[in-house]
Amino acid sequence: MPRPGPTPAPRDVLRATFDAALAAVDPAVVLEGRLPAPPPGRLAVVALGKGALGMLDVALRAYEADGVPLAAVAVVPPGGAEPRAGVTVVEGDHPVPGAGSARAADAVADLATPLGPDDALLVLVSGGGSSLVAAPADGTDLAPEGLADVVDALLRAGADVADVNAVRRCLGRLAGGRLARLAHPARVHTRIVSDVVGDDPALIASGPTVARDGDPARALAALAGAGVDRPDVVRALRGMEAGSVPGPAAVGTVPNATPPEVVASGRHALAAAARALAARGLATEMVGEVTGDAREAGRAAAHDVAARLARGEGPLVLLAGGEVTVHVRGGGRGGPSSTFAVAFARALPPEAPVVALVADSDGVDGVGGHAGAFVEPGGLADLPDAQVAAWDAADDTLAACEAAGAVFAPGPTGVNVNDLRFVWLDPTGRFDA
Repeated sequence: MPRPGPTPAPRDVLRATFDAALAAVDPAVVLEGRLPAPPPGRLAVVALGKGALGMLDVALRAYEADGVPLAAVAVVPPGGAEPRAGVTVVEGDHPVPGAGSARAADAVADLATPLGPDDALLVLVSGGGSSLVAAPADGTDLAPEGLADVVDALLRAGADVADVNAVRRCLGRLAGGRLARLAHPARVHTRIVSDVVGDDPALIASGPTVARDGDPARALAALAGAGVDRPDVVRALRGMEAGSVPGPAAVGTVPNATPPEVVASGRHALAAAARALAARGLATEMVGEVTGDAREAGRAAAHDVAARLARGEGPLVLLAGGEVTVHVRGGGRGGPSSTFAVAFARALPPEAPVVALVADSDGVDGVGGHAGAFVEPGGLADLPDAQVAAWDAADDTLAACEAAGAVFAPGPTGVNVNDLRFVWLDPTGRFDA
């Protein structure tokens, strides 16, 4: 009988769990058998977001195997361009739209506008599309930098992602169903890898093919709630409410668009994580989607874990998704996941028998080139209070993670289904798996 190998380190287990979660939402897996039949006329494909090339490759292989010619545009994050034969690949800007985003909007519009009634447009959407494909909506007097400024102000104010996307839906040239309207009368199909809590297709990449009512009112409320004072934006939104400025597509105005399909989301990734942990003999519990301020959410999660340990729970791995935000106060290299991790670690009881991985599924947390951080006994919690407070005040929680040797940096993953948090409680302190 073979002798069992060494027990893997807790970090290795959680990293393997992260990899298993992402493998389950790989475009090659989730798009299998989910593409529409080719039209009698031309087929055009638009792929948007951090998973654009992976999703597009699946479509290219599938339609090429059936002998179906197509024209395609892929819009990818900065530095993510890779050539594809016969495909226009454009780098947009993220998380704040810029000149690249405007060029991307032009390329997509140029592909969609000439389509006719026998043609079809397939739109493959993944996270990040709102910023990557962005230019001011027709009929507004917004300059491109005005759109960028208002998005940047909302993000820095820690506005809820749904509120930010409500503003983007109104102000973006292709957002809020406008891409589907441009492609009319061609049939429009949409397949989505969701990075939005609740998986609302109207919010993912600001819903380029999804019509909905009530966006201008929500956008105005979002600006007011975040304290963003932009008279030009308010004027455009009030004009949309009154009907004097063309607004996002309303329900019933894009009959050429078929219902969008969400083919993968954070829920699928977490279910795969649970299966991977169960295969190691570990019990798991889903604790839902976490939203709100990253610092507050981190502290709340620590208090929940402390209560569970006091009740004698464990060994157990808590699984959570969602998306937290940071109200930016400084110019450091922090991000939502690293900020959550620092707050979580600092609020745990001393030497709590807890190991966790807190990471953005796309491999990018803020501007620091990392995805998030590990939390473990003797790590972030042992750093000097004054130094951590200074880093936190400067929004440089990455510096804290570096000092603790806690940085998790897998690099861009090519997929985005929001945040992933794996919190392993083991009262024995052995972390056997």
